[in-house]
Parts: sequence; C-alpha cells; structure tokens
Amino acid sequence: MTTTKTEATTAPATGPGARLGGAKEIATELSGALTVGSRAYVNGVLELGRTLGGFGREIADEAGRHVRATIEARSLREVAELQAA
Repeated sequence: MTTTKTEATTAPATGPGARLGGAKEIATELSGALTVGSRAYVNGVLELGRTLGGFGREIADEAGRHVRATIEARSLREVAELQAA
C-alpha cells in the first residue's frame, strides 16, 4: 500500500466571515485607542486644573499680603512705595 501526501494550500479567505473578522479586530483596536486617548485627555485636563488652581492660590495669597501691607502702611509714601514695588 502506498500513501501519497497532498499539500494543503491555504487560500486567503475572502468571504463575508473573513471581512467580519477584520472589522471586529479593527473595532476592538479602535475602542482601545479611544479609551487610552480619553484617559490621557482627562488626566491632562485634571493636571491643567491643578496647575491653574495653584496659580490662583498664589495670586490670591500675594494679593492678600499686599492688601494687608497697604492697610498697615503708616504713611502715604509707604503706600506709594508698595504700589511701585
């Protein structure tokens, strides 16, 4: 008895199933990319808010010190010097 070997050739699938599988893969990659992009956006906005909040606190503190120094000034000349500084 002799056996013959036949080579199995795989042709690229071109049917609707193959196209659907490719679409599923693309949709999965797209949703992953959107998730990562959304997280980066939210983290960036939060960091920007923290930074701007820090600037706001610093400005408010400086303004408070300036107002206190102006109220505690003993003469109009000291007030003018504070304004010039």
